[in-house]
Amino acid sequence: MVTRTYLVRGDKADNGAVIVGGSSSYFWHSKPVAREGDAVYCPVCKRPGVIVCVGPRIPSRDRGKEVALSGDICACGCRPAPVFHASRPFTMTITADHIAKLRVAMPSGFAATTQALHSGEPASYDQRIQLLDEGSGRPLANWRYRLIGDTGTHEGHTDSNGFTTPVFADRAATVRLVVFGEGA
Repeated sequence: MVTRTYLVRGDKADNGAVIVGGSSSYFWHSKPVAREGDAVYCPVCKRPGVIVCVGPRIPSRDRGKEVALSGDICACGCRPAPVFHASRPFTMTITADHIAKLRVAMPSGFAATTQALHSGEPASYDQRIQLLDEGSGRPLANWRYRLIGDTGTHEGHTDSNGFTTPVFADRAATVRLVVFGEGA
């Protein structure tokens, strides 16, 4: 079981980077709840940044953006990437059962991107998504899907391991996945 705390405007990363963005519709004690892609200012590199969600979570979106949690990182000019810590007791508890019930696994590039951001290596935001059967956890091969993002739309079928084709990006971006079904 993992307990993570929601981030809000004003929360800081371990290097002092501060969340300056936040939701216009979701608040905790009058503080806007932070989401992936929300603005951050880093006093170390003196550059704006954005929140990048990393690690396990129960999907929770506000206006299409994943809600940010303690342990998420700041994509700014600093390497390794600064890690956010919440200042308030507003938590989400993720059990093994929650993770097992999620239909879509973590994108395969997730671990590599996180490792690069924490190691000082140049960040790569290239990702692909693996579809898994909800009951058995087995890969869903030959399922038709559509990926929609800033760089356009791509349609295809998952490979024998249930993976989509990679989405290439030079920055953090949101990609929407639409699944049509096996052989569709």
